[in-house]
Amino acid sequence: MIETDLKLDSSKMSDYMRCPRYCFYRHELGWTSSRTNKDLVFGESWHRAMERVSIDLAEKTKSEKEIVQDAMIAFCDYYRQSYTPDTDMENFPKNPGNAELAIKQHLSAYQELLIPVRIHDRWATEIFGTVPINSSRVMLFRIDKICKLDSGYIFVDYKTGSQNNAAYQSRWQLSMQMLLYYHVINCMYDPKQVHGGKVEMTLFKKGGNEHLRIPINKSIDMMNEWLFTVNSWYDAIEDDHVSLLEAVEKQQPLRCFKRNDSGCAAYGKICPYYDFCLSWSDPLSKIDTIPDGMIEEHWTPFKQMKEGDIHIDVETK
Repeated sequence: MIETDLKLDSSKMSDYMRCPRYCFYRHELGWTSSRTNKDLVFGESWHRAMERVSIDLAEKTKSEKEIVQDAMIAFCDYYRQSYTPDTDMENFPKNPGNAELAIKQHLSAYQELLIPVRIHDRWATEIFGTVPINSSRVMLFRIDKICKLDSGYIFVDYKTGSQNNAAYQSRWQLSMQMLLYYHVINCMYDPKQVHGGKVEMTLFKKGGNEHLRIPINKSIDMMNEWLFTVNSWYDAIEDDHVSLLEAVEKQQPLRCFKRNDSGCAAYGKICPYYDFCLSWSDPLSKIDTIPDGMIEEHWTPFKQMKEGDIHIDVETK
C-alpha cells in the first residue's frame, strides 16, 4: 500500500538522493527483504548497549564490571530476538561475545567521557522528534545522545562498521543525517553554544576492533546552505509523491521517481530492486502483489522508540 503522508527523515531523503526509484520501492511501497539483516540487528543492539553505558556513566553508581553487564543485558535483549546462541560463531565478529569485548575497549579508549545532558528530567539518550526546516515543513529525527562539553553542546551518533578508510570517514562530514542532527541542536540551543557532533564509530573486524571519534563541525553559513539544499530535495520528493498519488488514482504509468543508474550498488552490494528495474517498464502495474522474499514495512525512526525514550517537537529559535 502506498503511503499517503509524506513523513521525511534523513534516511528517506538520503535514499531518494541515491536513487528516486529505490526510494519509491523502499518507502512509498514499503517493500523490504523478509530476511533478517544481521548488520541492522547488530547495529540496533549496539545502540541499546551504548545507551545503557551512557546512563550508567552519568549516574556514577556502578563499577566498570557492572556497566559492562548492564550493557550486555540491553544488547542481548534485542539481539536474541533475532539470533540464538548457536549462530554466534557464524555471525562473528558481529556477535555478543565480540560486542562485550568492544564495550570494555570503548570504556578504556577515550579520556573524555561524553556524558548526556538532562532533557525532560531524564538523561538525553535516544531523543526522537520533529524539527522545522522552514515555516511549513518538519523532518523526523532520532539522535543517540546530546552532551555538553566545555566547548558547547554536541550530538553523538553511534555507528558500527567493518572497514576503516578515508572515504568512509569523510562521508559523515556532509551526511544528510549528521547535518539534520546539527540543525536539531542548533534549534534546541543557542547556536553560539553549539559545537557540532561526534560520530562514535566502532569497527568490528575479525582481526580486532577499532574505535574512532569523528568530529562534525559546521559554521552557521554552512548550515544555512544546508537548509537551502534540504528544502530543494524536499521539493523534489514532494513533487514526485504528489505525482505518484495522481498516477495511482488515474491508473496511469509511473512517470516519477525516476531511476538513477549511478545508485545501483551501495556498500558493495547490488540494489535489492535491481531486477525490478531490469524487468518492469511500469512498476505501478505490479504493486498489488508483494514480490517473493519481500514484506511490506514502512520505515520511520519512531519504529525504534522504546518506553521512556524522549520525544520532543523542536521549535526554531
